[in-house]
Amino acid sequence: MEQIVNFIKNVKDQDFNAANSIFNELMSSKVNGLMDAEKVKLADQVFNGADPDEDPEIEDVDVEEEDLDEVEADEEIEDEEDEVVEDDIPEVEEDEGEDEGEEDEDVSTTA
Repeated sequence: MEQIVNFIKNVKDQDFNAANSIFNELMSSKVNGLMDAEKVKLADQVFNGADPDEDPEIEDVDVEEEDLDEVEADEEIEDEEDEVVEDDIPEVEEDEGEDEGEEDEDVSTTA
């Protein structure tokens, strides 16, 4: 459960290397669990004559509400910080008239 929360935090913080590592661990664990369940099902069919249509229950991972609230609170704080940083950045205006005049001079000297 903690891995999922850490994965979400790493993605939010744009630490994609750490998030990738956690994602690979989570997927590997999930795939291995499914493979083990399929092996048991197949062995049951071969050795016990079980019906091939029966599927074992696969347990889903539930994320607790408090973990989601914690991640959402962190997101709100980061959004507020982003707004403050964006407000502090002055806008830079370019004077297009000077650039056009220089281009005209270059054209007239080459012709």
